[in-house]
Amino acid sequence: MVELIKEPFVTRAITCGLLISILLSGLGLFLVLRRLSLIGDGLAHVSFGGISLGILLERSPFYIAIPICVFASVGILKVRKVAKMYPDAAIGIVSSLGIASGAILSSLKGGFNVEILSYLFGSILSVTTEDMVLSLIFMVIFLAYTFLFYNDLVSSAFDEELAYAEGVDVEKINTVLSVFTAITIVLGIKVVGLLLVTSLLILPPVTALQFSTNFRATFLLSVLFGMTSVVVGIFISVVLDVPPGSSIVITNFGIFLIVLSLQGKKLLTKGKK
Repeated sequence: MVELIKEPFVTRAITCGLLISILLSGLGLFLVLRRLSLIGDGLAHVSFGGISLGILLERSPFYIAIPICVFASVGILKVRKVAKMYPDAAIGIVSSLGIASGAILSSLKGGFNVEILSYLFGSILSVTTEDMVLSLIFMVIFLAYTFLFYNDLVSSAFDEELAYAEGVDVEKINTVLSVFTAITIVLGIKVVGLLLVTSLLILPPVTALQFSTNFRATFLLSVLFGMTSVVVGIFISVVLDVPPGSSIVITNFGIFLIVLSLQGKKLLTKGKK
């Protein structure tokens, strides 16, 4: 293990993975509480269209995908409000458009080549210093925003109508969180791939919520579970020579099952007493 850590590509992978896991698991808690967790899946599909366009134009796929995902994320909120439809319906519309456009653009480039497949399933062991810097910048911005607007974020996450009554600008909060989610989803694609990135957005907060503690503790637990799954998953990937994105997701699910079983045993013990 010590020898593995000394390898530059493993160090970059762990560092970038930890930064992305903080972003995804932290944002995921707000989305899960708002019942908007599937927006990550929808935006991941949209990013497929943006990445395919970047590959077709021979430009950086991430810098093409980020603005497209941001536009789609804000668009979901607007469509949801204007068309008066449920969030899952709006997400489904945008998601299908992203997949369809990505498939068409990929075919124009010659079909599903190795580069596109790396974005589908992740390539965390090939992250660069630029990826780490970009992830660090957005992580700092997100944590700063969470700290500055903590009360408003928590209030709107649990009850939007009550937050409105208390004078919270819920629409602004939703828009900012949507932008953060869009950018983080694109960054997370490098870690676990666009087909699996939603797992890092949902599993850590869902696992943390099993403890039913206060919001601040749940937030920290969510981040801790996300970070743990990345580190353990990368080591499993390197040692067993399996896809890193998949091993991170399996590790995440394993942590969820362990916590769920422990909580179940506690409930059974209390029931017997």
